[in-house]
Amino acid sequence: MALAGVSQDSDIDGAELAHPNPDKVVSSTRSNRAQSQYFIAGNYSYIDTLLPSKVGLSAGFVSKPYVTHELEYMGSSLSLPAGVADIGKFSDQRLSYILRSYGNRNSFAFQYGLSYFSTQVKLGDDLLSMVTSVPGVNLVELQSLGVHWGMGNRWVLDSNLTWGVDWFTWSQPILEISRKDKFLDYATNQQDKDNVRTALKAMQFFPRWSVLKVHIGYSF
Repeated sequence: MALAGVSQDSDIDGAELAHPNPDKVVSSTRSNRAQSQYFIAGNYSYIDTLLPSKVGLSAGFVSKPYVTHELEYMGSSLSLPAGVADIGKFSDQRLSYILRSYGNRNSFAFQYGLSYFSTQVKLGDDLLSMVTSVPGVNLVELQSLGVHWGMGNRWVLDSNLTWGVDWFTWSQPILEISRKDKFLDYATNQQDKDNVRTALKAMQFFPRWSVLKVHIGYSF
């Protein structure tokens, strides 16, 4: 009888290990998030506009078990080959305030917020050859403000390791706050000026989309 009792207990323990309490599993991230105050994470977004392969950092705090607030920086730069004579170097950066709303869900959240955008373009030799030598004429800087929306999952493990995927985010510039474009003041070819002006406007207000942005960090 004793042996049978031991065998039965062992079977029960094995079943519990093989099929853990689903309520506990589902609520673990929410519970771990509620026990944290702050978090920090590194980010990587290969599919991103205006430039791909952006890297960045996020830092924020948990205000409620179902709401977090964070600042996110993402940036990328690209030096174009010599054969691309109109542009020498291109960099694109954004800084976003993001509120993640989990509702009654465990790890899935919708995102809302505001974004600041900074884009720099160093003009290439073909365009610069048409203007006189003026300091700073080769650099175009664009700054704007806009809104942010997205959706993704973020998990918090028992070890306080935080990781997740933003399946899709959209940051949309809507307001220009600064533009430095000395080239347009000194260029003499009207066609070149019109082309650059059109390109800069499209660049400044083009939607910033990201797909499958991953992040990993730590909650504390």
